[in-house]
Amino acid sequence: MNKSASILGCGWLGLPLADHLLQTGYQVKGSTTQTDKLKALEDKGIEAYLIDLSKEGSIAPSFFESDLFVITVPPRSRTQPPGVYLAQMKKLAAFIEHHPQIKQVIYTSSTSVYPDRAGLAKEESVSLLEQSAHKELVEVENTFLALSTIAVTIVRLGGLTGGSRLLVKHFAGKKELPGGHYPVNLLHQQDAVRIVHFAAENKLIGVYNACSPHHPYKKDFYVALAHRFQMALPEFRADQEEGKTIATEKLQKAGYVFSFEDPSAYTYDED
Repeated sequence: MNKSASILGCGWLGLPLADHLLQTGYQVKGSTTQTDKLKALEDKGIEAYLIDLSKEGSIAPSFFESDLFVITVPPRSRTQPPGVYLAQMKKLAAFIEHHPQIKQVIYTSSTSVYPDRAGLAKEESVSLLEQSAHKELVEVENTFLALSTIAVTIVRLGGLTGGSRLLVKHFAGKKELPGGHYPVNLLHQQDAVRIVHFAAENKLIGVYNACSPHHPYKKDFYVALAHRFQMALPEFRADQEEGKTIATEKLQKAGYVFSFEDPSAYTYDED
């Protein structure tokens, strides 16, 4: 039996996910907001759709004719007024609810929903808006979790890096940086792709954190990375304040094995 998937948002995460699902036997539909990217998707064997949730107009019903529906569209927090993203996701949930072929929805959320205070952040730590540091994201999560006839998986992704995304560029040479003793809560692109696929294949339901299980201090991680890529070393303040550590036991107990347990071992295109 052929498996089918629709991926809303074929960007930095969605495109390699589409590639991975194609390689594992899925028929894949993918969306982009840019007309000039349609051919690139089609050349990979992806059935391409032009979908921009910020613009009025109907989404082609055929995009919803898949067993698996993955949403990798993050909020554009710097350019969107509050509530716009939530309204878009509620409209999307209504579309999904009226397309019975969809058996599972996977929404890629973020560990930014957890307040940045010292301690272990577990999935159950945040389910109500007042518990969260990012209320709109939690409201979006709950919108999808309320879809009663469909299996729903919320994957709270750590800071995405690896591949073409080298975060140390934002810190190199800077001085008096805060949070040197904060644990890093990062996730390699390759693991992000594999976790979404794992959630689909194993029919995971509910909320799962997705983050490398090792959490070096921010100052140690970024200084070592600057050395590795011969960049100016970042300098952190001497404060000892600590931040959150994202728990990953739930995902590991479900059977997922990380490709990169330690962010210090991440690979990058610039290696």
